[in-house]
Amino acid sequence: MKTIFAALAFSGLFWLALSAQTPIATSVDVAFEVASVRPNKSGALNSSTSGRGGSFTATNVTAHQLIIYAYRLRPFQLASGPRWIGSDRFDIQARPPENAKPDNPAMTRALLRDRFKLVAHTETKQDQVYALVLARGDGRVGPQLKPSTQNCAAAQPGTPSPCGMNTSTNDTTGRLVGTGQSMEQLAAALGGFGLNRMVLDRTGLTGSFDIELKWTPDNARTSSAQSNDAPSIFAALQEQLGLRLDSQRGPVEFLVVDSIERPTPD
Repeated sequence: MKTIFAALAFSGLFWLALSAQTPIATSVDVAFEVASVRPNKSGALNSSTSGRGGSFTATNVTAHQLIIYAYRLRPFQLASGPRWIGSDRFDIQARPPENAKPDNPAMTRALLRDRFKLVAHTETKQDQVYALVLARGDGRVGPQLKPSTQNCAAAQPGTPSPCGMNTSTNDTTGRLVGTGQSMEQLAAALGGFGLNRMVLDRTGLTGSFDIELKWTPDNARTSSAQSNDAPSIFAALQEQLGLRLDSQRGPVEFLVVDSIERPTPD
């Protein structure tokens, strides 16, 4: 079946919808009505997903990527699985039942269980985490972290909310801009920027804030051709927001793959 969907690529932006301590999603409310899964033998490394109204298409994706998307994981939270889930690639086109509530991650979980025969369970273990804490002993915050004046709950139904968070990262610059965001939401967002650890809010700050953070990604800082005008994300947090990341141990939930099979093409 051939359908064109609005683009929604796998990216760090996915984590902005998550709380820093959101449990791994496991429930399945509805499955795709029709789903086609075929191997992709192109040899390409790029992958993409797109969706509209609950429909879903994925091009050149691995089972590893699908599991992370479907269960709302950060990559390090997928604790096991055979090697092929990170190397074999697939093209998927799927359509939900008519009038079904759009929930592509939940329906993708059903697809993994039905077509890939995925069996998995969650385990919580003590692991290395980052605690987001105040950098100054006097409790003052940085110039780019300001109490928000936006009333996020006042948005009328059907109208865009003035509150939210946007990020952009490329080979030279990372930028995060948030309006009306809590510290827990900031911590969740930071966990998606290659830190490879869960970030937990331990600031003690309550309420909502307007945030602007700019940094240079690690790969750009190691390039001799890059001017590196912006600091690392660790330094940027202290200089711009008055916060820092403190290495600690804490509870982290992992998804453990018990079994999974290559799907039969259709």
